[in-house]
Amino acid sequence: MDNFFVSEFQYTEECIPEYLKRWWRENLIVSYILTALVFLYFFLMLIIRRNLVYLFLELLPILLLLLIRVKVSRAIKIEKERYQVNYRNTVPLMHIEIGQDILYRIEDKEKCLSLSDIKKVLETPDMIVICLRGNLILPVKKTGFIQGDAEHCIKYLRSQIGSR
Repeated sequence: MDNFFVSEFQYTEECIPEYLKRWWRENLIVSYILTALVFLYFFLMLIIRRNLVYLFLELLPILLLLLIRVKVSRAIKIEKERYQVNYRNTVPLMHIEIGQDILYRIEDKEKCLSLSDIKKVLETPDMIVICLRGNLILPVKKTGFIQGDAEHCIKYLRSQIGSR
């Protein structure tokens, strides 16, 4: 079968920041753009009106960006705590099969997901981040493929999104 991919990798705590930062960056892009526009507006008003009130208003978008950063850091911390509770001192093996559907297995838990549940496929230098309905994120290490390869898998997954 041409469109069948299998990936196995050690799901370590170090994987968490990579895929979560990528997911958050994708979901917060509109917030970043709006914040930059507000910052620019207040900056222009400061120059045009020469009113120091706008100097203080310039701090609001900066504060918002700091709050977003704290939120992302907190989400990563929570996921790491969840990892420690679930896996303690072990490093689980994640097994993912992608074909007509997605089957993933980690330790003794197995779940089958439909390709129609995929909302988006993101990439980091080392991972494929499959974003599914319900804010479920499925990370796949690019170096873990034992059948197929990462590049063709990404194309296949994106074609499945585009065919709907």
